[in-house]
Amino acid sequence: MFQFPSLNDRTTLIGRTGSGKTQAGAWLLSESPFDRQPFVILDYKREPLFDQIARRKEISLREVPNKPGLYHLKLLPGEDDDALEKWLWKVWRQGSTGLFFDEGYLVPKNSAAWRSILVTGRSLRLPTFTLSQRPVSLPIWSISEADYYYVFHLNRKEDWDKVAGFVPQNENIWAENVRLPKFHSRWYDVGADQSLVLGPAPQAAHILGRFDERLKPRKRII
Repeated sequence: MFQFPSLNDRTTLIGRTGSGKTQAGAWLLSESPFDRQPFVILDYKREPLFDQIARRKEISLREVPNKPGLYHLKLLPGEDDDALEKWLWKVWRQGSTGLFFDEGYLVPKNSAAWRSILVTGRSLRLPTFTLSQRPVSLPIWSISEADYYYVFHLNRKEDWDKVAGFVPQNENIWAENVRLPKFHSRWYDVGADQSLVLGPAPQAAHILGRFDERLKPRKRII
């Protein structure tokens, strides 16, 4: 019953440090349709896993990719805010671009461009993945507009309370006192109104292999 997010979907991934959130996000990204349009990783924390994706293309805030593929944009928290806002508006105007925010709470909360992407992105084919350690650190629209919620272990009650406002209250798996095994998670598909408990994401080697396989240039047969 599980299905990967599509070109029209927004996914919010939440979990404390070490819960398995980033690897799970990379797994979802490895199955995303970057063979049909560009997908950009906005990387604030210099995640080693992303650096190991051999066929990704590193870009700067001076360019917005318009060809299919996987792109890697490394950002400095606080220092790139103005340039990032201009870049996000260019993405919004272009459309048909996937965005992977790691960590989402470092994007300026007053970013009108980010809000526009999340609110109107479905019709513009601007799928997003927003990762954050704590939902209370995110602007409300970065959670409220999600089509999928991917929730790992959370430490604080206020974080659970924030999540509880957007997931089913009649399903036991979303109860705060239900503890899952390490690296397991809760998944909620808003459109299907379906909740699942997911096991750990595949190992990093598998994820990297999947990226490599899907990013490999195709040979043309004449």
